[in-house]
Amino acid sequence: MRLHNRQIKGSFWSDPDLIYELNRDQRMFFIGLTQLAEDSGCLEYDPRSFKIILYPADNDINPEVLTEWTEKIIKMGKLIVYEVEGKKYLYIKNFPKHQSLRTPAPPEIPLPIWICWKPREGSSRYGMYVYESSNNYVATPTYPCSNSNIPIKEENRIEENRIEEKKDICENLSAEAEPISPQDTSSSNHKKEIQEIMDFYNQQFSECWSSPLKLTKERYKHIRSRLKSFNIDDLKKAILNIRASPFHCGENDKGKVYATPEFLFRNDSQVDKWVKEINMKGGTIQPDGKSKYDWLIRK
Repeated sequence: MRLHNRQIKGSFWSDPDLIYELNRDQRMFFIGLTQLAEDSGCLEYDPRSFKIILYPADNDINPEVLTEWTEKIIKMGKLIVYEVEGKKYLYIKNFPKHQSLRTPAPPEIPLPIWICWKPREGSSRYGMYVYESSNNYVATPTYPCSNSNIPIKEENRIEENRIEEKKDICENLSAEAEPISPQDTSSSNHKKEIQEIMDFYNQQFSECWSSPLKLTKERYKHIRSRLKSFNIDDLKKAILNIRASPFHCGENDKGKVYATPEFLFRNDSQVDKWVKEINMKGGTIQPDGKSKYDWLIRK
């Protein structure tokens, strides 16, 4: 943890929330946290380090006092706490709105699920941060173990899919939704198989989208990569299984369809998961594509 040069806007000094809720020392402490934050707006929740770096010669200020000040700012909503592997971190809300960084440094600490680092092509030192709205995250976010065999509870599915959604944003940031051209195909046979998978997806998800999804370059690439490890029947089974999940097909708090081709075919482990997936009602998809449950049977 170290200090950085930061911009302090004039409106900081007239912010009514800060004026009425924080005293002068606490307002200066908030500025100190802004300087301690990395270019992402995140920092470790470590009052001892706050004391050492910000108040090295002030004997009347100790880590306990700084913990109290930090918790007060958290309750105001100016700081958001998140946790990774049992360790707490802080995110300064609306940090990118107040700090204009031309060449932000990559993160040195774990990021919350609403921020991801997008490296510049050909460089690991330069890039940009991609932010979702932190307003959607009320509870302390955690990272569930992807190798766990314990069934995920219904309330944890929202958290799991927000993590997956963040990966989608980072991985597909530069992808353009353009149909593939003939020169993109390695062989007519290969293209036929990939098109068959995409057609099958559109058939199953016809009620989820207003029109069939196009076979974009990004989708073509994902399906082609998965066909190296799985056969066509496996991919179709994965499509049927994820279609049987109401949560992934729009019945969630955001009304969003998570089950996009990019989400399903992102990597081999994702496909393998849905090939073997047990739906949330406890039933399984049969080889003929039908479910044990009448409400899951498709015409």
